[in-house]
Amino acid sequence: IVVVLWGILASFEHSVDRWLHSILPFDYTVQLQDLTMGAYGTGTFPESAIGKIRKDPRVSEAYGVRARLIPFRDETVMLVAFETGKFRRLQEERKLGGDPGLDRWLKEGVSRGDVAVSINFANLHGVRPGDSIPLSTPEGELPFRISDTLIDFSWPRGVVAIDLEMYRRIWKDRTLTYIDVAAAKGVDREALRTDLGTIFENRFDVFVYDTAEIRS
Repeated sequence: IVVVLWGILASFEHSVDRWLHSILPFDYTVQLQDLTMGAYGTGTFPESAIGKIRKDPRVSEAYGVRARLIPFRDETVMLVAFETGKFRRLQEERKLGGDPGLDRWLKEGVSRGDVAVSINFANLHGVRPGDSIPLSTPEGELPFRISDTLIDFSWPRGVVAIDLEMYRRIWKDRTLTYIDVAAAKGVDREALRTDLGTIFENRFDVFVYDTAEIRS
């Protein structure tokens, strides 16, 4: 039993490491949620917030993410929408990756208007690439084709990943849950982090985390 449990835990740790290696191509994430109190918050930024961050010359790239819980087959799953083009460019610049399903979806599935689902979503709900799943939208229940499965442990009942612009068009929602920021080469990163924490001039109480803190 001990050997089997050790094997399960070691496998899970390896999967989590692969996941974090593939989804953290940025230096800082700016959000309204205090991660020491919990992983999931309900606060959102307006779309204009990311423009303010992008104006800083010390920022080489910033992309927005919208994460929300939606109903699916009498359960609750997480929908994660993000700027896939910017995310993919940062991944390539920093030579990150390691999840073939995520890579295929970014390169091929997004352009077809497909979604990707986490492996636990596929296992729990009995779906696979090529299937269509119904998702509740403001326009009613619509079918979405699954391009690939990817490693993602964000939500225990599964994750559906979608391109942010497609999400905005269908869900009529232009808010952001958090903003991921990549620093330009050679800048004082700690100074940038401090300034990111005050960039909204007390309009929002924001929390800024670097990738090491997120992994921890």
